[in-house]
Amino acid sequence: LHQVGIELPNQKVLVYLKPGDLSKEGSHLDLGIFHAILQVLGHIPLIEKKYFFWGELELNGKIRET
Repeated sequence: LHQVGIELPNQKVLVYLKPGDLSKEGSHLDLGIFHAILQVLGHIPLIEKKYFFWGELELNGKIRET
């Protein structure tokens, strides 16, 4: 978030990944977590419909091409 100019508030951010009984390995959930944090912080509007975000982010904040 810092690389794209967004500062987190001075509080904890909890990301709940469901289902909890499956291991979450790799960086393919980066984009979904990033999108959720941007929504909660008010940088992008909340989406009422269900969407699936799958992708990796580079350290500079860009989406990694496959």
